[in-house]
Amino acid sequence: MGCSGLQVLRHLLRHKMDSPSRRLRHADRTFALMALLFRSVQVAAGVQEANMKTHHCICKHCCENFNADRPTRSFCSHLCYSLQKKKKETRCCKQCGKAFQTVASSTSYCCSRKCGCMFAAKGKRIEKTCKKCGKIMFVVLALQNRKNYCSRVCYTSHKSTLVKGKNNPAYKNGSSYEKRGYRGDGWDQIRLNIYKRDNFTCQKCGEKCISKKSATKENSGKIIQCHHKVPYRISFDNRDSNLVTLCLSCHLCEEQKCQ
Repeated sequence: MGCSGLQVLRHLLRHKMDSPSRRLRHADRTFALMALLFRSVQVAAGVQEANMKTHHCICKHCCENFNADRPTRSFCSHLCYSLQKKKKETRCCKQCGKAFQTVASSTSYCCSRKCGCMFAAKGKRIEKTCKKCGKIMFVVLALQNRKNYCSRVCYTSHKSTLVKGKNNPAYKNGSSYEKRGYRGDGWDQIRLNIYKRDNFTCQKCGEKCISKKSATKENSGKIIQCHHKVPYRISFDNRDSNLVTLCLSCHLCEEQKCQ
């Protein structure tokens, strides 16, 4: 089209659209609207450029004068901004008064994390000592009577010592050590030594024993067992002479004889 978008739009509005012969094509109408939109954007940009004021600023890094679109500009370029942010400056700790160096972009006001916590805790937190490791911690006033440990590790390790033996509320005069499955201290290692001595073989039927994890319904009778010749409930004897390796089937037979 040789005419501009505004002319096409005027042509569209000037002529009647009733007759099909005078009706503009869809492409012509689309082009007219696009041209009008482009022109309005150009006009708005020109007005904005004309109304834009120039402000004279001074760069905080290189101290040179530069023109900016607003008076709050502090740096003349991104390079000066990056160099200024990486530049270190000396500050005074608000807690201990010690001088320390930090980058200009940092918002820290204390020389260390400890001083920062102490400064932030003034009037809001109290200082307490961990009951397990003795570490100093800062607790909010609402938890001053409940928080006694600095971490979960200190809590669990200290609690395990406090509720051990007679200090445990479930303690019943040591009767838990008389239950059927208890075979004395170090029973797991004693039983393993007997298995190795007998080469993991039943000393009655001569079958090679298997572990409980590898057992199935067909070979469950071959599960390895450690048998007391004189029952433990009578002798309390875990010596090697009183122990022997048996399979599960032979062990059940021997236990029936003892009864």
